[in-house]
Amino acid sequence: MPEPEPRHRRRRTNQAARNVFAEARRAGLVQRHLRKLHYLRLHSHTGPLPDPGPPPPVAGAPPSTSETPTPRPSTPEAA
Repeated sequence: MPEPEPRHRRRRTNQAARNVFAEARRAGLVQRHLRKLHYLRLHSHTGPLPDPGPPPPVAGAPPSTSETPTPRPSTPEAA
């Protein structure tokens, strides 16, 4: 009684099945990619992102000079 071929050799010699499975695998990858693009399109931001604004103050740090304007006289005569 002849020894049956090992499984990996049977798969290697069955070229028709290999081609069919390879095509199915590629089609599945394409469908997955298209589904991802569809999801990203539906969940994307339609407008520009909002301005983040100034950073929050750090506890214990002196106030920034840009946040606290110094009072200036409105006219040169007032000085």
